[in-house]
Amino acid sequence: MQTATADRLVIAGIELRSRLFLGTGKYADNESMLAALDQGHGGFPMGSRAKLAANRAYLEAAIPVVRVAADAPLPPVDGRLPAAPADARLLARLDERWDLGSSLARMCGALAARPD
Repeated sequence: MQTATADRLVIAGIELRSRLFLGTGKYADNESMLAALDQGHGGFPMGSRAKLAANRAYLEAAIPVVRVAADAPLPPVDGRLPAAPADARLLARLDERWDLGSSLARMCGALAARPD
């Protein structure tokens, strides 16, 4: 099984050695990140600024793709978590495929043990 540390992370043709700057909350959205590039600051990892600026068209094209659709029609949900998985066989296959092990067992135990 391949681990996350072995996976390459390539964005706009740039291979990044660290995933740390992604999802750190430094920028609320891609537009803010592009504005920081334009203003010449932002604390990007060394060497990344020039590469990101050179691939600006790709980053701009990604904006509508990654934007969350706030108007997507969704059915009503009650928000309650199930006490048991809806499809135990499917969950077992996912566990076998992704080696979820003790993490999955703890989650199932927590769901089953919680008060209603």
